[in-house]
Amino acid sequence: MAVNATVVTQTPSRASYVQGTTIVGPKGDKGDKGDTGYAPEVTIAEIENGHRVTITDDTHPAGQSFNVMNGEVTRDELGDLAFSDSASTDYTPAGTVSKPNVTVTPTTASISGMSAVGTLPSLSMTIADGVLELSFDPGTLPTQATAQTVLTGVTAELDAAPVFTGEEATIEVS
Repeated sequence: MAVNATVVTQTPSRASYVQGTTIVGPKGDKGDKGDTGYAPEVTIAEIENGHRVTITDDTHPAGQSFNVMNGEVTRDELGDLAFSDSASTDYTPAGTVSKPNVTVTPTTASISGMSAVGTLPSLSMTIADGVLELSFDPGTLPTQATAQTVLTGVTAELDAAPVFTGEEATIEVS
């Protein structure tokens, strides 16, 4: 874009500008018959994270604009290069994935319960014809049941992670 414009410099005493300020340059030299002699008009407006400079001249009455950003490029500045908020594509990989090889080791213990509790000892006394008779029954001991194996814990170890065997592919989204 070629634009004839008078360069306007800012003096140190005016380190800032007023939003919406319009800078108008001096009239151009009188042109050949038919030329308007129109001086370009430069307008600076504040935008998010920067400033928009618009130059209006006789060949561009609607103006031509460009943004001057504060060190960052916004989506608006990217124009046709702007990234989409979302993209999608379909791809089905060709190949197989191996099963993981996991070893599980149970931790066990043997527990023996009781199948019968037994009986208590007993002592009995009788007196007959002046004679004391004592009888003693020692009772029976508890009976141990058949031992049972019970699970007390599990340890697992991953011997091999799943492995993909197939073709590599690059997916490009534009």
